[in-house]
Amino acid sequence: MAVRSDKRRRDSQDDSSRQVDKRLRLEGGSQGTQGTAVNEVEFEVLQGYRKFSEAVAEDRARMARTGDIDIAVKNLQAVDSLFNQLTGSRNNGLFAHDSRAMLSISELAQISVRNLKFDNFRSLVNLEDVLNSLKKYMLRDYFEWNGISEGNAASSMMNQSQNGARDGEEVGGDDNDDEEEEQSDNIRQTEMRKCHLKQYSGYEDFDQLNWFKLGGLFNNLSRKVSTVDHLLGPFSMQRKTRAPVVRKEQDTVGALTTAEKVTQSSLNSTQQITTPEQVKRMFKILERKNGMRQINLFKFVINPQSFSKSVENLFYVSFLIKEGRVVLEEDQDGFPSIRIRGGPPTDPKAREIEIRKRREASENHIIFQMDMPTWKKLIEKFDIRSAFVE
Repeated sequence: MAVRSDKRRRDSQDDSSRQVDKRLRLEGGSQGTQGTAVNEVEFEVLQGYRKFSEAVAEDRARMARTGDIDIAVKNLQAVDSLFNQLTGSRNNGLFAHDSRAMLSISELAQISVRNLKFDNFRSLVNLEDVLNSLKKYMLRDYFEWNGISEGNAASSMMNQSQNGARDGEEVGGDDNDDEEEEQSDNIRQTEMRKCHLKQYSGYEDFDQLNWFKLGGLFNNLSRKVSTVDHLLGPFSMQRKTRAPVVRKEQDTVGALTTAEKVTQSSLNSTQQITTPEQVKRMFKILERKNGMRQINLFKFVINPQSFSKSVENLFYVSFLIKEGRVVLEEDQDGFPSIRIRGGPPTDPKAREIEIRKRREASENHIIFQMDMPTWKKLIEKFDIRSAFVE
């Protein structure tokens, strides 16, 4: 019975391991198919961006010729459809193609605005046509009051164009297609409109034009909010009366006083000791008490009764080291120590060599961190009982 149960247990373990392997293979296959699908979509989108970049040159030339904004709108819709297919994609290269495509569309829109054309015939409207149209609108009342009829030149131009159209039909017959006829009709209507508006260019008198009518049209069609205008000044000007000047009485003169006499002793008593004088004082103390011998740096600068004095002494010693008056080196125990630098030798050659060595010697910077706990530990370490610098 024990052998049979062990065999069943092994068979169940083998079945479970086979099911796990099968599940992993299925998951790996699904991930592989998803990755393949994503790569195919990105490849199709990339091909779409490349085709767009190739067609932009032709669209730019067509836009400069016609000024049709629909070209830029269609390109924008095409690029939007390509970008919508990149949902969840992390391919920065495709995003760069999309940015270049948007830049090209903005350039197309700029070209369209620069070559903007109006009305149904896609013809340019120049300044002269705009001014003549405004004159036509403002001259209607003037024509009615003076019995002037308008449209004579336009009717004659229309008769000429109709005769020309009949001649063209007789000569061309059925050879002209519908598109050419439509273009010719548009050109004839544009010329008729310009000729009709040209008859109003001769009216330049200000009183002939109804400016109030143009202002009413502007107020009706514009979106400007009506405001209340204020007068630019008061109704009457009143001159301000000048107030009389009241002079104040002068202050009484006080007792006569003289400035305090300044002497050399008073200056010395009030003047504080400067940093250079403190540095000289430190050097004299070191020279008087220690001579040319070596001394531990901390025993020289630390004042066991004052932390601030210890920091100041370390500050002044740094100037002596910088100026080369004192040498900073290690003692036999490895602690920093200082000594007065000896003068150059008397021999001229040796003196010159020593001066050159000092001049070419490299300078190193060392930073000491002196805080209150460090100051106390140094006092205990070196058994400092009194200050070396009084």
